[in-house]
Amino acid sequence: MSHPDAPTTLAKLNNFHFDKVINEDPLTHSLTLLGTFPSTDDAQERVAAIVRVEKTALDPETAGKLFAPDGLVKKVAVEESTDIVSPTTVENILLGQSEQDKILYSSPDFVILPDMKWDLTTTSSLYLVALVRNRQIRSLRDLRRQHVPLLRAIQREGERVVEEKWALGRGALRMYVHYQPSYYHFHVHIVNANAAGMMGMAVGQAHLLDDIISLLEIEPENGPAIFEKMVLTYGLGDQHGLFEAMRAASDRECGM
Repeated sequence: MSHPDAPTTLAKLNNFHFDKVINEDPLTHSLTLLGTFPSTDDAQERVAAIVRVEKTALDPETAGKLFAPDGLVKKVAVEESTDIVSPTTVENILLGQSEQDKILYSSPDFVILPDMKWDLTTTSSLYLVALVRNRQIRSLRDLRRQHVPLLRAIQREGERVVEEKWALGRGALRMYVHYQPSYYHFHVHIVNANAAGMMGMAVGQAHLLDDIISLLEIEPENGPAIFEKMVLTYGLGDQHGLFEAMRAASDRECGM
């Protein structure tokens, strides 16, 4: 049963006094707001209320406007973003030839900047990436005990940058590494721990930075490297560069 002071018309909804945002959900394109409405019993009093604001779905009748006669998606104006999708792009960033205005932290060992997936505004979907300068570290397989200080520095500076710039504390972040990665230059993903709908955080692809550091710390100093020998299970899409080679190897093992 609704509260007697709850608005029943759009006109009454205009009497809502906004206090703060309780939750942002980029997956459902919604905001949950805390505020007040005037009391129907006493105009001088206000009643606390929670209002959920959600964008409506796209109208199916507008679908035809999204495509040109030749079937290609029409060009639309989009905010410029950091398109980190290849070793060449990464190299240009590390050499100072591109995206320098977006860099949030830089050291002789790594840089931190926003990922292309983030709109640079919505903190609930915050997404940064740390790119290491050591070209010899291409993926999780190349990590050794000696790299623990580097990984801890990425962890420390990532937390500091996010807290100073977006007021998100240490517990609000999740840092992880993909295996297999989308490009073979070692990088760490830094995201809001409460972000919803991020496929890249799935089990079988994302490996938490805390876990990686812990495993490296127990690695024997003169023994075999853990991530060089460790069996890692992962999924591959059919567009991944390794897909055909892996399928061919699997077929050979099965005698096909």
